[in-house]
Amino acid sequence: MASKTFVCFVYLLCFISSVSVASEYTPLDNFIVKAKSVTKSVSGTSVVLIKGGQITHEVHVGMANVEKQIPVDTNSVYYFASTTKAIMGLATLQAEKEGLLSKDSTLRQLFPNVKFSYINPDNYSVRDLLSHRSGLTNDAMTWTFSYTGNHDKKQRLHFVSSLKPHPKIKKGEFGYTNLGYNLLAIWFDENYEGGCPTRLKS
Repeated sequence: MASKTFVCFVYLLCFISSVSVASEYTPLDNFIVKAKSVTKSVSGTSVVLIKGGQITHEVHVGMANVEKQIPVDTNSVYYFASTTKAIMGLATLQAEKEGLLSKDSTLRQLFPNVKFSYINPDNYSVRDLLSHRSGLTNDAMTWTFSYTGNHDKKQRLHFVSSLKPHPKIKKGEFGYTNLGYNLLAIWFDENYEGGCPTRLKS
């Protein structure tokens, strides 16, 4: 079954490579095809290039459902996972450029109306949050943000107020976590219309 799946996958890659109509993107398409072939990855991969607000090129390779042999296409839904960290990092840089925060802004400055129960918010900066070195934890918050999306403003601010020092990772030590980016997402939601960095709330 696995060998048949891989053969079908290779045929699919060859087909996509041969029908590419945008010659300037052929090297990109070939790279994607080769990478998928070398790694023997049958999972779906979609690459979309946007210029001036318009889609200039897209390629979809692999399977959305391996068991049912359903290939990915323009309607396939992906779980973004930690890809959002890069987006949040860029949004934070944009906010810094606009003078709305800096890498040295503290949690108290980000959330002046929140009463922190377990930490001194003056000791934690945006730099700590972005570099995974805050030494903070809140499992309920990270799990809710990562997997359910079921939260409102009151609950989000409660998450902020109930941050605690991590029992094993000290401030300044690296400990990979979603928490810092979740906190910045809450700050954006509090300060921007729809959480969008281009629309500051009045």
